[in-house]
Amino acid sequence: MSVFIINGTPQISLYVGELRGRLDTLSFQSPTELKPRRIIVYTPPLYDQSREKYQVLYLLHGLNGNETAWLDRGRAAQSLDNLIALRKAKPMILVMPDANPEALIDTKDNLSLMKNIFLYPAWNQLEFEKCFPAMDDFLSGLYRFTPRLGGRAVAGLSAGAKQSCNLTNMYDSTFTSVGLFSPVVGRKQMPESNFSKYWIGGGVGDLFHHRINKFRKKLQRKHIPYTMYNTVGGHTWRNWRLYFTEYVQTLFWN
Repeated sequence: MSVFIINGTPQISLYVGELRGRLDTLSFQSPTELKPRRIIVYTPPLYDQSREKYQVLYLLHGLNGNETAWLDRGRAAQSLDNLIALRKAKPMILVMPDANPEALIDTKDNLSLMKNIFLYPAWNQLEFEKCFPAMDDFLSGLYRFTPRLGGRAVAGLSAGAKQSCNLTNMYDSTFTSVGLFSPVVGRKQMPESNFSKYWIGGGVGDLFHHRINKFRKKLQRKHIPYTMYNTVGGHTWRNWRLYFTEYVQTLFWN
């Protein structure tokens, strides 16, 4: 489960360095589940020195993770922080919640993938998706979020990409952009409207590559705007880190 960052990685400079922004760890009591969910929030540099409101990206993990996955293995806060410093990404708030069904995966649980494979049907009950409005209201009371219309994006990897599609369909006109990294998606995740723009990252060696192509072709037939980012490799963090750094550079410029 260890991750080593080594020289030669094309985007090595984005993954390292002292963090300029701030990280907060919170606990949110879900009213729909009557259980707490953990959340990590990144606020950009100068957040505390200004009164500005910020647009928000919700970033979801996959089966083998929790709220720490994108922070540790994904290097998401560090990458966004560096991209903001380079003026390649707009300053935004990054929210990384524990999106597991029933928030079952402990921060020290190394058996999360096996647990969630057996519990996969629970992911289809949309427990996390149903608690999203209350979570967003909770965070809006603590941080300076812009209004939902035009102020939210959502992205996720693998099963988290599936949840991202579900959220977009359940809460129409909430998310201006949806990032799907190696998405595990099917017929139920097809969008009902074209309010959101889709960004899809997939490797030619990904075991779900056929699903990605099928989803992309359906978007095309529905005239729903999307960007396809093809890479080599498969269903791995090496790709997901790359997809994240490319995706956040597209957000909130308009």
